[in-house]
Amino acid sequence: MSSPDAALALDGRTRILHVLTSAHTAIGEVARAAIAAQLEAGLAVAVAARPEVLAALELPASELLRTVPIAAAPGVRPSDAESALALHKRYRFVDVVHAHGLHAAALAGLACTGLPQRLRPALVATLGHDEQTGPIGSLEGAVVARTATAVLGTTEPICEHYEDRVPLVRRARLLRSELAREVAPRLSRARVREDLDVPAGAVLIAVPVRMADTPEFTAILEAAARLPEARGDRRWVVAFTGGGRAADTVAREFLPRFDHLRVEPQVSTVDTAAAADIVVAGTKLGGIDAAGLMQLRRPVVFVGSEQEARVWGPSIPRAAPGDTRGLLHELEELSDHPAQRVQDGFAARRRVVADERFDPAALDDVYARARIAAAL
Repeated sequence: MSSPDAALALDGRTRILHVLTSAHTAIGEVARAAIAAQLEAGLAVAVAARPEVLAALELPASELLRTVPIAAAPGVRPSDAESALALHKRYRFVDVVHAHGLHAAALAGLACTGLPQRLRPALVATLGHDEQTGPIGSLEGAVVARTATAVLGTTEPICEHYEDRVPLVRRARLLRSELAREVAPRLSRARVREDLDVPAGAVLIAVPVRMADTPEFTAILEAAARLPEARGDRRWVVAFTGGGRAADTVAREFLPRFDHLRVEPQVSTVDTAAAADIVVAGTKLGGIDAAGLMQLRRPVVFVGSEQEARVWGPSIPRAAPGDTRGLLHELEELSDHPAQRVQDGFAARRRVVADERFDPAALDDVYARARIAAAL
């Protein structure tokens, strides 16, 4: 991922075109702040969006500002071809195009069709965490990967997805979190451990994985049952909170034999995970998603394939589906290293919640570097 030693200044003659499909998202709010800062700095700025989006931006009056009404809205529409053509006609008159959101970025990329390389502006795309899902999102993401000069990802997984496909990749700086729901516990850690009957000094492991007859869950269940035998020097409690069709079977067949297991306790999934020393995650979670777990700053051991583990980061402790021994090893390792657990938890949160706030100078640096990359 690009990490410059010193920020570059943006040429005062740079002509910028912003493309938006919405003004009310966290990405749209940053677009509004960026446009206002650029106008204040004396840069020529154009904004392409639907009339209602242009109105919602509440942009300051300026002789340097031009608006380009287009019909672009979130989601694929028949009018997208016309919107892309409208952008295409203006590209030879701008130096940087900044598209805010995946659909806007895909339209901006399609608008490059037919333009010789020397006439193409640098294309900067700000992309959000919940946009690249489903077949349409994948297709639009492929367009961005093929046409963008720079990608600003609101989460680390987005940055990692594009870092080998786009010349310049950075973490986007926002004014507020883009997450639709901030995940936070309602109960204190002490209250949760009391409600779960966790002995003092015991290691609490939360398992918000869907309970089903799969190699993934079978390995988790077997490892949980064997923990006291594998590490008799510790006390353990493992709470299964993910629900699923096998929950009743697990409760019926395992609870009478293993008093350190808890199945579907009255404590919520979020509260249990937040109070846990370690969380075991898999491909199918219940009551919380991957982004939610990362917000809670909990160290995670992932059970699944290497490809499925990528969303959690390159250093995530992982066991393959069915690898009970490997999972036991990872759980023992984390239980022995509390400092590593803290470090892993903070690293997980940083993957979905950015620490740095929007800074016009940082965006100028991205534009300047994107122009250099586009000229190569």
